[in-house]
Amino acid sequence: MAGYVYYLRDKNEQLKIIEKGECPRCRSKSIVLSDQRGGGCGPKLLTYRCLECGYQNSFSVEGGSCGL
Repeated sequence: MAGYVYYLRDKNEQLKIIEKGECPRCRSKSIVLSDQRGGGCGPKLLTYRCLECGYQNSFSVEGGSCGL
């Protein structure tokens, strides 16, 4: 269980770096959103890829509210 908590913390840190426009691995400004799925009432799955070093990772982020 503790390993999963560290995994989630690491994913969160990576997403914060990506939101600043940088690659978490090489720190270049060549990170791009390569795929986006879902949304609406549920979470979105966002996949980012670095054009410089090849880093790629997907993140599940909360979507919009359905007003329920």
